[in-house]
Amino acid sequence: MSSRPSPVRKAVGVSLMAFVACFVVGLFVCSPLLAAGGYACTVIALAANTVLSFAVPGLIMRYYAVGGAMTFAGGGCSVALFGLSAVLSVVCQPLVGWAARLDWFIDTSLGLSGPISQASKELLASVCDFSDAWHWAATLVTIALLPALCEELFFRAGLLPLLRRLTGGWKSAIVISAIIFSAVHMDPAGFLSRTILGILLGVIFVETRSLWASTTFHFLNNAMCVISIAVAESPLDALTAEPEAPTFFETIFSLALTVYILVVLSKLARGKKER
Repeated sequence: MSSRPSPVRKAVGVSLMAFVACFVVGLFVCSPLLAAGGYACTVIALAANTVLSFAVPGLIMRYYAVGGAMTFAGGGCSVALFGLSAVLSVVCQPLVGWAARLDWFIDTSLGLSGPISQASKELLASVCDFSDAWHWAATLVTIALLPALCEELFFRAGLLPLLRRLTGGWKSAIVISAIIFSAVHMDPAGFLSRTILGILLGVIFVETRSLWASTTFHFLNNAMCVISIAVAESPLDALTAEPEAPTFFETIFSLALTVYILVVLSKLARGKKER
């Protein structure tokens, strides 16, 4: 089979059909497990849903949007690439924190959170149960690792190049993919903060052409959320409480370092590709 990308209309049509089909299959597979109840069944259901809803259609979308070459390394998989992505996931938190605080203010003022959003938070809180030692590993895999890898396959490796072909530019593709990334989570209360994360992930992927870099950032961001839930009095309170406001110094420092690290990541990836 040819490694050339498919025509845009065909790529969009196949991608939509793949996403809908995988989503429906995920519902049939996961609904009985969620109905059965229990920690193990819930964790397995969420893991299966993540793989079926994002990883499988993401790989299909990648093939039709980009072609048969399923490479994601781009600028390579160096220690520096991983390290800078990890540092960036930490230093950008004040910027994301301000967005989360604005999300919380809008939600409490307008009452945007509906039954679906509340049910999603309750389900997530039920998985963040650290009463047994093995729950730590299960939660990190289910809430942090799998979503990071599978969502990066879908949104950055597949959707982003497809939107680039539709819009003709990477900048518009990054913004649109970030908005879709936030909307798919079906939680209006965190729309702005997730959109900013989606933009950062898109920029990382486009500048480095490395899925490993964006996945590292995504995983560590998720892992920090899991830890913040673990140290809270209750998981549900951690998911619904008012976010703290970063200081002015933290915000300026975060903005400057975020821009600087993105520039260094871009230069690092470009240098490796030139060599």
